[in-house]
Amino acid sequence: MNWRRGLLLAGIHLAVAGTLIVQQEVSDWDKMPSHAQMIEAHQRHLIEQDLNPREPTLDFSCEGLWIWIPPRVRVVWYSNLPAYILAEWRSPCPQSWALAKAIGAREGGFSHQSEVETAIGLCILIPLQWFLVGAYPLVRTPSWRKWWTEPGLFITVCAVSAGLLAMIPAVDGIALLFAYPAILGWFWWFGLLVWKSVRASRRLVLRKQTATV
Repeated sequence: MNWRRGLLLAGIHLAVAGTLIVQQEVSDWDKMPSHAQMIEAHQRHLIEQDLNPREPTLDFSCEGLWIWIPPRVRVVWYSNLPAYILAEWRSPCPQSWALAKAIGAREGGFSHQSEVETAIGLCILIPLQWFLVGAYPLVRTPSWRKWWTEPGLFITVCAVSAGLLAMIPAVDGIALLFAYPAILGWFWWFGLLVWKSVRASRRLVLRKQTATV
């Protein structure tokens, strides 16, 4: 177990993802209407309902809808895929197992407060995720040479490059060019994890068979 490497990767990714999450939440908070505007909009909606009491409504699902996702959010997603799957921060349709779904159900709906709480949960999952990835590397590499052969280092380089670009609004779109390869890095990591687990299980079975002979 290389706990120093795990702490280093956890700190790097928490710093990058945490900065992007705070920037996005602050940006959305500035765009939110004031409390008086929200009350006025709610009263206007009630008046419209009174004027049209029998107006038909249409139920629809958010699945399949095209929703624009800011580059900062995408960089956080792609760089921290396992943690995102568990939290689903800013997901248009969070799944039943996701933290965002649980918080939204507890508060009676999705709001900016529920998004902030989900973001806090994601900031807890990210360092835990990267401590495990860093402390137990699937590919043994000499020092920091040939970093591209180890999925954890490859994803880290992509995340830092994409994160730095996403922090600059003028060039945040270019950040996705570095974020997309991080997805491939995670598939590579999962593939290595499955392959090494199967190989270790096979060796364990062979040892037991040899011991019983």
